[in-house]
Amino acid sequence: MVQEIHAAVRQYQADPVVRVIVLGSALERYFSTGADIAFFKDMSKAQVVDWTDLAHELVRTLRHSEKPLLAAIHGIAVGGGLEMTLHCDLRFAATDARLGQPEVNINYIPPSAPPRPWPA
Repeated sequence: MVQEIHAAVRQYQADPVVRVIVLGSALERYFSTGADIAFFKDMSKAQVVDWTDLAHELVRTLRHSEKPLLAAIHGIAVGGGLEMTLHCDLRFAATDARLGQPEVNINYIPPSAPPRPWPA
């Protein structure tokens, strides 16, 4: 999903007809359910590093967007999906929005804050 979001944002950034990019969800009850922790359990250290690098690249793309980024948050928004919204210019939360960072419950630092200094 991170790869798909990254590709879509880059596509919209390159499209001269698009003037603003809105991150939202097509699911009725969820903006983001976060990562499937079981998915990471069988990853090698190199795979975890690659995944983290991909998350950082997505964040750099969001942070350096020349087009305004809006987040339309509804329902449950946790983990990396919620973290993506933090890199948008504006966030709009519906009255049913429930926000959270479950990573802290498993002593994990969210990966979507790229290390500094960021490459130019």
